[in-house]
Amino acid sequence: MAHTVLIDYEPLRSFLATDLQGVLLETIESKGHRAAIPAVAQSKLAADEDDEDRFRGCSATLQSLADTRKIIILPDSREDRDLWDRVARLTEFPAAMSTRAVNSMPNHLALAHAQGLKAGGETAVVLVDDYRGKMSVEGGGIVAISTVQILSTAAGAGVVRDVGTMRNHFERLSEYNRGLPDWADADNLLNDPALYLS
Repeated sequence: MAHTVLIDYEPLRSFLATDLQGVLLETIESKGHRAAIPAVAQSKLAADEDDEDRFRGCSATLQSLADTRKIIILPDSREDRDLWDRVARLTEFPAAMSTRAVNSMPNHLALAHAQGLKAGGETAVVLVDDYRGKMSVEGGGIVAISTVQILSTAAGAGVVRDVGTMRNHFERLSEYNRGLPDWADADNLLNDPALYLS
């Protein structure tokens, strides 16, 4: 069954910053799924580009992926009361929160969108790596997957050609993604077919 894979902000940014978005999206597509992000992730990425040169160009790449429908941008309209009610329940902030507060929480919006898709009868999962984010996703009734699972699936699907390449990808992503484990902890997981994205 096809899923929508909601990509949390830190994995999204790390794949874009390392120019490994092709690995991420080809792996998701190899299972017949689609990738999606909340719209607020675009504005946060633009802000991060202004603050740090190492993220320069990420917004343009993301826009190109959106234009070609490789990544679906899910709208975060403040008129969508159901969406913002879900966000309010997740954050314990009022639904009429400030724009600044909204821009700080693309992870909560990813989960809120996933919950909305599930309520509408679709299957959605969230790609998230940090522990607190994973607990929030699973506590919200949604399946969480990780970058380790994406790389495991990439290897199993032939998207990544060998273990050396997989380790190189992992180490590059680790420079931008604080939620990833050390390689010593990830090595066995990366080669475990049980962790493949279904």
